[in-house]
Amino acid sequence: MERKTVRFQVKSINEDTGVFEGTATVFSFKPDPDGDIIDHGAFNKTLKEGGKRVKILFDANPVSDNSPNVQELIGRPLKMAEEKKGLFIKGKLSLGVPRVEEALSLMRDDAITEISIGFDAIKALIIGSTRHLKEIRLRDIALVPPTTSSGEAVQREKGAGKAPELGAGDFEEKEAEARIEALLEKIRNL
Repeated sequence: MERKTVRFQVKSINEDTGVFEGTATVFSFKPDPDGDIIDHGAFNKTLKEGGKRVKILFDANPVSDNSPNVQELIGRPLKMAEEKKGLFIKGKLSLGVPRVEEALSLMRDDAITEISIGFDAIKALIIGSTRHLKEIRLRDIALVPPTTSSGEAVQREKGAGKAPELGAGDFEEKEAEARIEALLEKIRNL
């Protein structure tokens, strides 16, 4: 399982019911520090399955080199959908669970600005040094409180190296070159 930490914007929250709505910014045309791009449509299979196996966690101590990862189950998604910039999440936090009150307070105060997503990469296309995630199986969504945020845009449990940063023009040119080379290779193999 892989894990990425992404920006999260809470749009609404009902502290009486534990229901919240927000958007996780997961789509970009620029590779993240791991060299990945999550493509539009990557969540389709999870969404078609209704996201029933996806859980909402409280990330009490995200992945780091010197401490164990402690995540606590605090709820479940009620609805998820792909939007232009990311994944819309309507979730229900289980009132009475110890960390839920803390999570609701942090969301109310706009202190939770990131979530981490746990997923399995099902289909990917590698173009140059960029891995395009075409289909992923979403396993969990973890709220990341500010005191435990690593400050990194992305974390991957298996610890892959950092890909070189590319500007928008560089990426388009490198992607075009890689696609042309892949097509030429297919023609040579005919």
